[in-house]
Amino acid sequence: MKQVSFPALMALGLTAQVSFAATVFTENFTYADGPLVGASGSPWTSHSGTAGQVNVASNAAELTGSEGEDVNATIAAPGLFYNSGTLDVSLPPQPGPPVASDWGFPM
Repeated sequence: MKQVSFPALMALGLTAQVSFAATVFTENFTYADGPLVGASGSPWTSHSGTAGQVNVASNAAELTGSEGEDVNATIAAPGLFYNSGTLDVSLPPQPGPPVASDWGFPM
């Protein structure tokens, strides 16, 4: 019986997982400056908070001060997803116990 080393099996497993990767959603916020929800070509919808608070400014989504709109875009593809993004914060959250939603990227 031929033996296969563990590193060889790991490499095979990682190769198989990576070979099926595909980008199913990319967002560059290339809409005109103004509200994100309702912008021409925008897939975003508001699901809680005060509608119209998330804005596009210079190809970035922007939510400032005490605004609290939550938005989502539907991904019409089956399977598990990996979420990646950049979150720029100009001021840290207010002092007090941390709240999960302060820095969350819910999927």
